Amino acid sequence: MEIRSFRTGLSLIWTYDWVPLPVMYPQLIFLAVHCYFIVCIFCRQFIITPTAANYTVVDLYFPIMTSVEFICYVGWMKVAMELLNPFGEDDDDFDCNFLLDRNLTISLTAVDNAFDDIPDISPDMFWHDTVSPLYSQEMAGKHVNFYVGSANRAE
Repeated sequence: MEIRSFRTGLSLIWTYDWVPLPVMYPQLIFLAVHCYFIVCIFCRQFIITPTAANYTVVDLYFPIMTSVEFICYVGWMKVAMELLNPFGEDDDDFDCNFLLDRNLTISLTAVDNAFDDIPDISPDMFWHDTVSPLYSQEMAGKHVNFYVGSANRAE
């Protein structure tokens, strides 16, 4: 039963990977971030009203914090855009071909060529040690199902 629920969870993850994110969502985020900062440029300015004490002086400044906020949001947005397809073929993506080729080569070597090369068993420095469990005795008898999600009991 647990294997079936684990397999169902894996197929759900595979389905999430198989169905791509619609193109509209990244475009909407891109437009929202840029429109927000265009509005911020105008809204965070100092406005001189006719009733001000010094009506002729124009206070010109560079919006430093708005610029820092813009850089952070745009950087965050660029990272999110890259994470849409982390296993692609760009220079910034994960190099999965090397990992797959290496693992396939080692697996085939182990099955085809090295099936008779059994290593010698020799005692190491931990041979006679007893390993103490990392949990307490009261937790030893408690059964925990690790593959049940956090929303299992939600109704």
